[in-house]
Order: sequence, then structure tokens, then C-alpha cells
Amino acid sequence: MEASRIMADLRRRGQTIEIRDLFIGTISKINETPLITRDVKHYERIPELTIFTPRGSGEINSSDWHNFKWRDYRETAEPN
Repeated sequence: MEASRIMADLRRRGQTIEIRDLFIGTISKINETPLITRDVKHYERIPELTIFTPRGSGEINSSDWHNFKWRDYRETAEPN
């Protein structure tokens, strides 16, 4: 139900989102779990979704996961 509400809102604003991204983002939002991704472009359209991106570049190995540095994408987001 929440995904359909978000999709309708995005369509009204002319900001469509791929259905898989919509479902992933909606699940994170409903469960109040931050979404960790490098692809902020689509997910930032989902209101009240917390998004984190890895600092720096490169792959994340499972053994290094707990040592990886994360940042809230809004820390460096450009003002609209």
C-alpha cells in the first residue's frame, strides 16, 4: 500500500522511479532501516527514507564491513 502511495505521489511530481527501486526503498522506509547504496539519485525521491552511502570508493568486502565508514548522503548534498 505504501509503495503505491509513493508511486502516485512521484508520478504527480513527474519523478518516476524504477519499480524495483521503489520496492527496495519502501521496505527500508517502512522498517525504519537506513538504505545503504551508492545510487542515491533514485532513492532520494522517496520521502522520509534514510540513505547512507559509503565514504570513498572501492568494493566492500564482507570481512571489512564493520570497519567501513558510512555517511548520510545529506551531509554533502547540494542545496536545492
